[in-house]
Amino acid sequence: METLQDFYDEKGTITAISMHVTDPYNAKTTTLEIEKETGLKADSWIEINSQLLDLLNTQKVIVWLYYILIYITAGFDIANTLINILMDKKSEIGMLMAMDTSRKSITKIFLIESTILGAFGLLLGLVLEYFTALAIGSHEIELPAETYLVLTCMPMKIAAMNFFYATIFAFTINMIAGVYPATKASKLNPVEAIESI
Repeated sequence: METLQDFYDEKGTITAISMHVTDPYNAKTTTLEIEKETGLKADSWIEINSQLLDLLNTQKVIVWLYYILIYITAGFDIANTLINILMDKKSEIGMLMAMDTSRKSITKIFLIESTILGAFGLLLGLVLEYFTALAIGSHEIELPAETYLVLTCMPMKIAAMNFFYATIFAFTINMIAGVYPATKASKLNPVEAIESI
């Protein structure tokens, strides 16, 4: 302390005091209480690191945009698969219609197929996602201590809610992607479909 006071030519004074709080998210309230009780200027870690926190919030938006693009791409892949199945099974669909199968039933068949494809894809994707996350987490990514204070490596947390959101969003996109080929199949002309054999 004396050495620092000599260095800054501030003998007998303390220019700053740092303190840790039990709840870091309640730091703003604590700083207001300190200012009220002491009349001194107090800054919370949230205010000091506001630029870094803004950057992290921006990154979250970008990450969600990437998620949406990935899910939409997956939806197009599912729709493309179902359309290919539709083209391959065109004659069978025509024969089903010729045997008085309702258009509603044809639509249901394709929606059920879309659901089955989506369910298998989701299960496989979730397993791969989990083990990939574990593999990434097993490698420590070093961070510059002077930038991130006490953090020396990038922290990683596998949250169950992320898997839940991904499942709901991906399955919804899957069902939407299945609607177009299902509708297209139900509108096929039976005669033209049978002639395509």
